[in-house]
Amino acid sequence: MKKIFFIFFIFFSFISFSQNSDWKNEISKANNFYKEKKFKKAVEIYENLIKQDFESSELYYNLGNSHLQF
Repeated sequence: MKKIFFIFFIFFSFISFSQNSDWKNEISKANNFYKEKKFKKAVEIYENLIKQDFESSELYYNLGNSHLQF
């Protein structure tokens, strides 16, 4: 029983890590659009992340700044 629990724990840990990595990649992509003054594209990515239930102060801060420039 302990082995099964351990296997599930490892499996779900990898899934969680993968999703966290995707989130960071998307934030980075949106930040690059912001630096390139492509504010509409940055807003789209930030809002898409929020729709996927990702939340952070950095995300909302960057979204607000993108809206101000857009």
